Amino acid sequence: MSAQTGRKDRAMGVVEHFTTRDVRSASRVALWEQHNARALLSLQCRTLDDEPLDASEANVDLGSLSCARVTATPHVIERTAREISATETEGLALYFTLRGESFFYQRDGVHVLRPGTLLICDVNQPFRRGFAGGLEELVLRVPRRLVDHIGGDSPLGRGPVTMDFSSRPTARTAARTLAALVSAAMELPSLDVADQRSPHALGTAADVEPRVVDLLRSILSNDDLRGLAAVRSAAHSALGRRLRDPGLSVRHIADEIGVSERQLSRAFAESGTGPARVLLDLRLELADRTLRDPASTLASVGEVAAACGFSSHSHFTRVYRDRFGVTPARVRATRANER
Repeated sequence: MSAQTGRKDRAMGVVEHFTTRDVRSASRVALWEQHNARALLSLQCRTLDDEPLDASEANVDLGSLSCARVTATPHVIERTAREISATETEGLALYFTLRGESFFYQRDGVHVLRPGTLLICDVNQPFRRGFAGGLEELVLRVPRRLVDHIGGDSPLGRGPVTMDFSSRPTARTAARTLAALVSAAMELPSLDVADQRSPHALGTAADVEPRVVDLLRSILSNDDLRGLAAVRSAAHSALGRRLRDPGLSVRHIADEIGVSERQLSRAFAESGTGPARVLLDLRLELADRTLRDPASTLASVGEVAAACGFSSHSHFTRVYRDRFGVTPARVRATRANER
């Protein structure tokens, strides 16, 4: 698909794609700058050794947040005082390096970023970034009103923040969870910028904003308790998305949000329960709503059990009765008699 101007007002929760690949070389940099000014952040760009820019970007808006997944050949970008004064963009940019080594220069000096490194910087301060070997990264832009809501003594007043979000034991749990959250957002249903079909917006897109705020508060304040709350919040979201999957386990949830099973259990222990119990309760609540829903087309209790993630009809009947004091068959029969 050739590069085209992205819509200024994208549908929330819908990933849109942009690429310079099929555009003539002389126009690529200008189009790349135009797209990023609309979709993410106003920047100046130049290629290295006069090579044409081959770049692609997937963008998604999640309420006030803007997310992107970027891949590109070697180039340099710069956000100058001119771009800052010409645009109203304020807040933080978070860059999660997935592939390629790069440098970031701001007033405090140079930072070298490698795969697994998270960089958080103030977009209202000029900076320069260089990608000699190309790049692949996730980007999250957070507006000023959310940054102010985070509060606390943010270390960003002293310059950019870098930390590890990889799978290494030394990585910050909150940073790894935030990376997993942004990555999951980029797996939403996609829509090409030239496609005029009605988008299928993500129903839970609005839920992402408070989780991002929790995670950023944990990262910037170095507060372990807030970090556990953020892990718990991310896990609840992952559980909600995959309730109907009978193969879902605590290990799968831990892997999806980027923490160990021990860390996940510790996060839930703070609330007096465990992740397995939360998963069971959420499935039972879904099953109860389904059984009582007059519009449900599921014909039997067994179908309801399977649709709500239970692999065993008998197990479902037992745990449902323990929770609600009545069998699912009785609930279904009562609903049928009320018709």
